[in-house]
Amino acid sequence: MNRFNSPLKARSQKTLKLALGIIFGSLISASAQISVKVDSTLPWLGFMNVWQTNGTTYSFGSGWALPALRAGFLPTNSPSGWPLNTRLILQPNTNTYNPADVFWNNPDGTPNKVLEANFYRDVGTNFAGQTVTFTGTALSNNIPGLVNGHPATGWTIQAVVKEFNTTYATFYGMAAVDVSIPGPFTVSRPIAAGHVCQYGFIVKGPNTAPGSANALTSIGILVEDSDPAITNQPVNVTTTSTVSTNLTVGAIGSGPLAYQWKTNGVPLVNGSKYSGVNGATLTINNCQVADSGTYSVTVSNTVTHTTVDSNRAQLNVLDILVTASPANQRVEQGGTASFSVTATSSSPLTYLWRSVINGTTNFVINGTNVSGANTATLTMSNLAPASSGLYFVTITSSNGSVRLGANLQVKAYAEYANFLENPGFESDTNGANESPWVRFESTDPSYGHFQSINDMYFGGGNVNVLEGKYVSFTTYSPGGGYSGIYQDIVASPGQTFAADLWFYNASGDPIPGPSVSATNENYLEIQFRDTNDTAIRQYTTSLPALTYNTPQNVWFQLQATNAGTFGYNPSPINTRYLVAPANTTKVRFQLTMHDLANSVAAGSIYYDSARLMLKLPVTVQTSVQGGNFVLSWKSLGSTSYQVQYADSPTGPWQNLGGVVSGTGQTVTASDAVTTKRFYRVLTL
Repeated sequence: MNRFNSPLKARSQKTLKLALGIIFGSLISASAQISVKVDSTLPWLGFMNVWQTNGTTYSFGSGWALPALRAGFLPTNSPSGWPLNTRLILQPNTNTYNPADVFWNNPDGTPNKVLEANFYRDVGTNFAGQTVTFTGTALSNNIPGLVNGHPATGWTIQAVVKEFNTTYATFYGMAAVDVSIPGPFTVSRPIAAGHVCQYGFIVKGPNTAPGSANALTSIGILVEDSDPAITNQPVNVTTTSTVSTNLTVGAIGSGPLAYQWKTNGVPLVNGSKYSGVNGATLTINNCQVADSGTYSVTVSNTVTHTTVDSNRAQLNVLDILVTASPANQRVEQGGTASFSVTATSSSPLTYLWRSVINGTTNFVINGTNVSGANTATLTMSNLAPASSGLYFVTITSSNGSVRLGANLQVKAYAEYANFLENPGFESDTNGANESPWVRFESTDPSYGHFQSINDMYFGGGNVNVLEGKYVSFTTYSPGGGYSGIYQDIVASPGQTFAADLWFYNASGDPIPGPSVSATNENYLEIQFRDTNDTAIRQYTTSLPALTYNTPQNVWFQLQATNAGTFGYNPSPINTRYLVAPANTTKVRFQLTMHDLANSVAAGSIYYDSARLMLKLPVTVQTSVQGGNFVLSWKSLGSTSYQVQYADSPTGPWQNLGGVVSGTGQTVTASDAVTTKRFYRVLTL
């Protein structure tokens, strides 16, 4: 059972030994020397070991986020912006204080555990075979020390250098020095060849009550940032021949910086092959196999003339030229999909297709409905929704391989017309998975989000179950703000859509909250957007003036019809069918909540069954069966049709039977008539 009262993730049992283990004497001396300091430009980690109040009986340990560890850097007030930070602040931990849980505290609030907070750098084996010396200066400290040496009465503060094997299963020990008294400190330890080194600080003592006098104490450590410092190292790149690629470094310093990129230790010169050799981003043009190698950059402070070298990044250029990649596919149940790739090489190429479905990777095997599993084109027929997933091909040449893939969506008949993903918000029973919906808000980021079990603003764990479905919600932002969600779908001019959404005003969380004077409104918007992501036409319908008296515990529906003149470039047409205008590249389905007056940041509107239906023209086939005239057509799911007839081209038109419900498959209507008639099928 995870007894942490904060959203912290435990590591594996091997990693739990990151800061604890059986101590073995490391008797290997190292000749080389390396000195490290408190540098805020480097990545620091957090780990918490939990002990019984005797301070020696171990309970467990796990990785902690630095804010939960109560450790962090203070920004500088320097006008020049350097150093990046000036102080490291460490404080007694309050994150597990809970008198209601005897694991952490006794009922009177006294501690039942001692917490060992580790704030540290892990350099892997980079310092192996060297003596590591960690130096710095404690500036101030008012954290209480131990009373009579008992670990449950106060705190010990140490600077440490630790040593592990590469799996962290063996802890070889650590060198430590007390830093509770302001002043300089130094601690050293030889790290054996092949071993991992960590250095940093330990603050060990009882979990204390938030807001208490002890919780407000701290120790300040001087920050000594490298100048210049590399904040983002270049990363390895694998690419194919003829492609141009970039290597980038992030660096900061107290003065203007200069850069010099190198390959295999040789300085580069700008030209047709390289550009940006004296900048933060190096571009390698028209990559060839001969360009493969290690690349690094030297960063210099032009004022202090100090330098720092980046890590080496490996560029691997494959002898494979890809001219066409697989494309994403969306097909209807029972349909066929083909993924193709076009590539050339100076050596023979082989192809191997795999799939990733529900997190499981499998080889694609040729069979009755599958062909080309070992060729450049994979074809699959009679597809089922369970075949949805990622399909990728590994192309192998004489000097390496490259992977290319695309997504396949196989939609059931009844769902194929709806282009929204996760339209019922049911992919995660906790309501915490927003994908593929995008949220937005104009003010406080705590508004306009999906309900989550960790929702600090709404109590957490209160996902409402309405009509058997998990329903998400959007709150409104105070002060006239807007918030909501949207989803973009590829579209083209002339396509016709219909859109709707169901809403619910729950009595347990009503709109617009407890204020009788508060008012807000909801919009369902369909925006057609161009290549510049500009809305060129928008259809909108609203639920205006939602007040404290709005009916509760009732589902109500909105359809985007442009029943209003608001929005971006609103269409003057009030229609159920929304036609994409010229220059359309995508359509946006958006729900917006707008606070009109006196919001108190309470109350939610719930929604479900979002639909963005692409309406396709009806192609009718006719036949005579048993003396009846039969019309048949491929229908869309969640779509209704009405067949009409007329005895002359000028009408009048009359309904032939009732409404026909679309299933995604072929549907029919028949007319027992022996005279000549005209027929049409209307999409409702």
